[in-house]
Amino acid sequence: MGRSPKKITARNIMTLIQFSQNMMQCGWVNKDSYAQLPYFEAEQLKKIRQVLPGKTFYQYCVMSKADRLAVAPQIFGDQHKIAFEQQELCIQTLPLVKLTMTAFVQGEEEIVVGDILTCKLVVEYLMLKPGQRSGYVHSKHYPYLKKDNWFLIITDENF
Repeated sequence: MGRSPKKITARNIMTLIQFSQNMMQCGWVNKDSYAQLPYFEAEQLKKIRQVLPGKTFYQYCVMSKADRLAVAPQIFGDQHKIAFEQQELCIQTLPLVKLTMTAFVQGEEEIVVGDILTCKLVVEYLMLKPGQRSGYVHSKHYPYLKKDNWFLIITDENF
């Protein structure tokens, strides 16, 4: 009694995580990840797709400040200086990370069936200075403070 016959799969968990992210980022207004940044409204979202086709939000945030400044007038127009300064303040607070994973079997060159596999994950925060810790999540519309959190989902290739 009280158990669901339906199994909870990785896809269900991913849906819950995405729902949580949409809630934090006000995804019901605009699901574009660039909308997290200040001064990015519908017009700017169209312009950035034209100016930087194929660039993801992460790639934009890890670009050098000079590169972002160079495209700011094309995205924001006349008010690009104010928008750029506010955008840079926001980017400095984002939890931009570099994830590195290595998998190996201790004492073996080759991995075969039956081996005990060791996976090593290294998460490096790109914007934190030594000694700093991650703070609260940035959100333009979410009314409460929220710490960032991580989920590790291990699944097969048929996810």
